[in-house]
Amino acid sequence: MATTGSIEVLYGDDAPPAHTVSLTASHTIAIARVFDAALAQRGDKFQTIPVEQVEVLVSDLLKVPLSDFILETILDRTEEQVKRQILRDGISLNLILVGATGLGKSTFIDTLFKTDVSWRSNTESSAIAIPSTIEIHTLTHVLEEKGMKLKLNVTDTPGFSDAVDNTQCWQPICEFIDFQHSAYLDAELAVERDVHIPDTRVHACLYFIEPTGHGLSMLDIEAMQQLQERVNIIPVIAKADSFTTAELVHFKARIREDMESANVRVFPQPRPFHTQEEAAVALRLADMQPFGVIGQNYVDPQTGSRIRKTRFGVIEIDNSDHCDMPQLQAMLLREQMNDLRQVTKEVHYENYRRRNLEPPLDPEIQNAEEIAHNSEISPEVSAVARDNSEPINGDNVTDDATSRSEQHSPHVQSSV
Repeated sequence: MATTGSIEVLYGDDAPPAHTVSLTASHTIAIARVFDAALAQRGDKFQTIPVEQVEVLVSDLLKVPLSDFILETILDRTEEQVKRQILRDGISLNLILVGATGLGKSTFIDTLFKTDVSWRSNTESSAIAIPSTIEIHTLTHVLEEKGMKLKLNVTDTPGFSDAVDNTQCWQPICEFIDFQHSAYLDAELAVERDVHIPDTRVHACLYFIEPTGHGLSMLDIEAMQQLQERVNIIPVIAKADSFTTAELVHFKARIREDMESANVRVFPQPRPFHTQEEAAVALRLADMQPFGVIGQNYVDPQTGSRIRKTRFGVIEIDNSDHCDMPQLQAMLLREQMNDLRQVTKEVHYENYRRRNLEPPLDPEIQNAEEIAHNSEISPEVSAVARDNSEPINGDNVTDDATSRSEQHSPHVQSSV
């Protein structure tokens, strides 16, 4: 037996070693793992390893570069620390539901989280009425499972696209999302700020598409184009049981064509630092969208299966052959939750932060642009005003500029 530091190495038949080796903590950890694996393979009740096998394990192990042990140890320890932090602090997930009234948004979100988390489910039925304008309702829930806490904020938008004139009906939603970014930015820039700033930034927008079978409406396209600049968009087809399997496939293809022609980007998208494997996963999930979803209305008391009963038969919610709820649930809650939060932080929030922290325009240039806009003067006249850095009016415009403005704008003659 030879001793190196506090580590004892056994040799067969008490034979003296040919050489001694100094074992570090990293070596000891690696040796312990190899021995555990060897014991598990033997599976005998004495939990012993022959001396000859010990010599082989140690000699083979010490040929591996020490850096491999260090990196493996760092990764293991870091993973344990991250797990402890998540168990201690929990995770926040903020969702916003956008879609017309009657598309089953409340039933869907209750089905997604297997509990009553929607605004409608937590409001008395007598107090629910169709609003004349868009209203924003946010409910906060803390879901806990196996020591893991999820702080869930669900925002509903009743009244969206329900008015006679739906011009810019998405504006209150965009203002709500911007307000969450603004609140986080103010807390971040405060002199005395909290170590853990409450994160109310919206991580995902579940956009509900009406099952018309005719593709996206102009309202859907315009709303999604405005929202995608602020939040991650995940389109879903509401009440997918309205279609046959073939009709649903055709409807999804039509929607994908409309989104591609309108340059609507869904989540997730490949990012510059993604590996080939990660980029392939992102493209695969994007190609699966929009998800056809169905809400449950019954739970089988014997099997516990979540189903939807109709007069035509029974639909299994957790069966991927019946609807896309399992795929959406896996992407949103297991596979891509961290990416949702990261894209919100690194892309959408940073874009908002940059827009609001950029220095303002030069006062003279800004004044010239405001006067040009108020006077309905053409862009050519406004350009001349910026070059001269002088306020513009009808008396100091050159003849050439006036003639150009008259040629391009029929309103200039009455303004000048």
